[in-house]
This record gives sequence, C-alpha cells and structure tokens, in this order.
Amino acid sequence: MLGKIGHHEIRHSSRVTYHKDEQYRTADLFEISASIELTEDEVRNYDIEGVSTKLFYFVDEMIANAKKGIFAELERLTAFSGTTMDAKGKPFSYDMYLDMIESMPIQFDSDGQPRLPTIVGDPKLASIIASRKPSPEHEQRLRDIIDKKRKDYLDTKRSRRLSSLSY
Repeated sequence: MLGKIGHHEIRHSSRVTYHKDEQYRTADLFEISASIELTEDEVRNYDIEGVSTKLFYFVDEMIANAKKGIFAELERLTAFSGTTMDAKGKPFSYDMYLDMIESMPIQFDSDGQPRLPTIVGDPKLASIIASRKPSPEHEQRLRDIIDKKRKDYLDTKRSRRLSSLSY
C-alpha cells in the first residue's frame, strides 16, 4: 500500500511584465525545486523526529533556491529600471552615494517627504556607512538634490487644465 504513494509536482507557467517609460521587459517565473524522500519505515513507524528533520532540510533547500531566483530577478529588474549603481570596486564615499541619489528617480509621500532608495550590499558596507558621517557640504548637496527632485516630481503630478470662460 505505501509503495503506491507517489510524488506531486506543481508547475505554474506565467510571465511578469515590467515597464519603464516606453520600454518593456518580460520575465518568466523561475523554477524552485527541492526533494524529500521518506522511507517506508519512517512512515510505518511514525518516526516524527526523522520526518521532521527531513522536512526541515527540505524547506531549507526550498528557501535557498527561492533566494537565488529572487536575487537574480532583482538584479535584472534593478538594472532594467536604472536603479542600480556599480561602484566598480571603489570604497564607499558620500559623493558616490549622492551621485547615486542624483541619478535615480525618487518618489515623495503625501507630506512631500522623500522615499530614498534602499542600499543593498554586503554587511560590511552597513558598518562602513554607519562609521562615516557626512560633511556639512554633503548634507547641503543632499538637500539641494532632494529639493530639485521634489520640484521635478511635483511638476509631473500637476496637470493644469484651462477651461473656456464664457461671459
């Protein structure tokens, strides 16, 4: 009877389309797979510890495979959208950060506060950024960039319609 237990496979075939300005990018969903094998004895003897251990490693493998696919797609998507910057091995500097902010689109909340991009990088980068403080000149340049981006953002949101006036 237990020999009749088969496997189950689920496949989704779909695509996701991203667009930026007049450009489009279609991405296929990526495959995530992992396998788990339970022995007849584990099932017959209700080996909870053995099955739980195998389930743990099965889920761990699924998560690891999902992470690979997610980060690969994020890399392609950020390159497509122009929201990535390669430092080309140069050490972090506030000038580099401000150049990045200047080159990327920034959105603003309803109160006009900027939603600055998230920096994704090596954990060492976080400690480097935390250990360095921007100079007053860097802080002023950031304010200037944000002010200009806010003005550009608001200009794209405004639509002015002139209606005909009748007297």
